[in-house]
Amino acid sequence: MTNWDGNDMLPAGDIVDQFATGYLRTWVIRPDPDDNDQVRGYLWVRKPGAERTKPQHAPLTAPCTIVNALHTGGTRLVLPEPAAGGCRYRVDGTSTAARAICEPDLPAHSRAIAATLREVGILVRGIEDVDTGELGNEHGPVLPPGAQRLLNWLPAGAGPRASAAAHAALVTRLGKRRLGTSQEWCESLGRAGIHRDTGRLVLSHGAASLGSVILPDPAGQSCLLIGEDLMLGRRGVDIGFLLGELHELAVNADRYRGEQPTRDVLRTAHQQLRAALLDGYGSVHDPGLVARAGTVRILVHLHDFAAYVGWHPDLLRLADLITELLDDGGRQLLPDAPER
Repeated sequence: MTNWDGNDMLPAGDIVDQFATGYLRTWVIRPDPDDNDQVRGYLWVRKPGAERTKPQHAPLTAPCTIVNALHTGGTRLVLPEPAAGGCRYRVDGTSTAARAICEPDLPAHSRAIAATLREVGILVRGIEDVDTGELGNEHGPVLPPGAQRLLNWLPAGAGPRASAAAHAALVTRLGKRRLGTSQEWCESLGRAGIHRDTGRLVLSHGAASLGSVILPDPAGQSCLLIGEDLMLGRRGVDIGFLLGELHELAVNADRYRGEQPTRDVLRTAHQQLRAALLDGYGSVHDPGLVARAGTVRILVHLHDFAAYVGWHPDLLRLADLITELLDDGGRQLLPDAPER
């Protein structure tokens, strides 16, 4: 076993990557050979960060049996295994879709990433289509955890590190009306929101993210990590979260990546990624809800960076992007959706 800071025990093997925030610590480990002298993939070990106020939870038992059977030809869902002080996932790669999309050579790899995102879209739809009548009374949280963190923070900016500074900047940028809208959009993503609309509860990832899409090494299989935040929620929230992340990364690429020809190529690559994700997912039942979810996901990123990493001037640009999305109902996230 490898000792970390004197108390956190990790599986035996080589640490090939590690990263941490105040919310979550992650180690990517190539495990030592087993009894047959074989090494099988990697272990992604996740443990709570120092400023996390709620512990990681074991996934809901009933949905896990069903989720475990969902897969596509090239991408699978991976559920966590218990680990000392956290959990671990057995996967075939060391990098995430989020990291790959941020690389300067994205256009050279966008077709392969798009293929994975198409399959992620299929899996997200498959999760939502699970018969929730089989799940009994296990519901998980009332709201996606990220939305709940926002509702705890938006009223007064309480929290660690740069929480107060980011809140003050957000109040200045958004104003009282938009802050109220932000809170309403957060609340609409939970189970209470379904009573205001037609629809039913569906199985939901709870925290769908490009950072949980693991790209494989050669001959491996890509996957989506799932389980820690599994819940019954609203159809469209998971795909909205992923579209929000893609939109944020596309805006950042357009702002920072050099001359116009380079930006045009990157813009096309990002459009292909969004199209692939939506192609896999299929028809969007409620474009308004999906757009709200995507906007909330970007706001969650602003909060989480401030609270669990610290202040950065780019948080102001993120606040401006959120302002645009609040003002246009999030239509930028689904530009081809009918007017609503």
